[in-house]
Amino acid sequence: MFSSRRRRRQRTTTGLGLAVLSAVTVAALLAAAPASAADEPATPEGRGIALPSGYESLGDLPSVQAEKPLNDALDALHALYAEKYLAGGAGAATAQADGEPTLDERIAAARAEVERVAGRPYSEIEPEPDFSADASTTSDSDSDAQIMAATQKALPVRHSTQRTSYYCGPASVAMAIRASCSACERSRYNSSDTISQTTLAASRYLATTTSGTNMSRIPLTLKRWAGFASRLVSSPSAASIKSGVVNSIGVYNRAVVYGTRELAGAGNPHYNYHYTTFTIDHLIMGYGYSGSGSRLAYADPVAGRWTNTGQSKAPQKTNAMRNTSMRIFTQPWGVVL
Repeated sequence: MFSSRRRRRQRTTTGLGLAVLSAVTVAALLAAAPASAADEPATPEGRGIALPSGYESLGDLPSVQAEKPLNDALDALHALYAEKYLAGGAGAATAQADGEPTLDERIAAARAEVERVAGRPYSEIEPEPDFSADASTTSDSDSDAQIMAATQKALPVRHSTQRTSYYCGPASVAMAIRASCSACERSRYNSSDTISQTTLAASRYLATTTSGTNMSRIPLTLKRWAGFASRLVSSPSAASIKSGVVNSIGVYNRAVVYGTRELAGAGNPHYNYHYTTFTIDHLIMGYGYSGSGSRLAYADPVAGRWTNTGQSKAPQKTNAMRNTSMRIFTQPWGVVL
């Protein structure tokens, strides 16, 4: 799963863990997982995220650089989508002060810019959004319930423990597909393919090797397997993560995949009770948020594989962190929205 070459292999559990978890509660989303000191472990071989030789980050890849103008335009549009969704879809046509454009007018302008940059109709880029929140919370009015549902959301999680030290990509993508689509156990690309880490690691999908998974393969895999439109954003800002996650999970009911890096050293930030003694490049699945996207819930495929990291707990199947923390961890990788 992880980084750090030229070190001896860590003994790990070998069983494949699969469990069905219900959607997290708001209290679980708000619970933090403090890190504690770790003992010196042996380092697992391999890494979870791969790059072609000669490149240091996703942002250096020519394909990612070529997509940056469209990604920037989509970021601006999705921030407006998130604003409308978090308002329960209400008030979007209300005129702003001093003759400023309404939210709907700003969305229309942002969509036009997306089409201009892409050179094709919006319908060919992504599906039409649905701004109706799933209002399951009792409140004084339907509008209040809609807003409350929009500010927090969690997709169902079927946890999958990665089968090898470098299979965090296939495990996270499997969880993302299942969280987003209950009828996607078989691939649209090849109906004989049923969802598994080994199948998703194949060259027709993620093309995962012992060096890990190239994140630029994840949107292709989601498109081939389930027909999902998604995009890779390299080195995202905290604001783009926040609005992007609300848009993907809240508006489209689609899980996201985070590419994270934890630098070696107890003085550097780490998450979910991982080792602190070596640099870790790792993919996790994002399935929920609270606080209008300020806190992000994720499922970690290393849970069940690493059982003793020297922390106060073993890595948890699901956990949460602030969007500002996720911004730190997603450098120099990114997020698939």
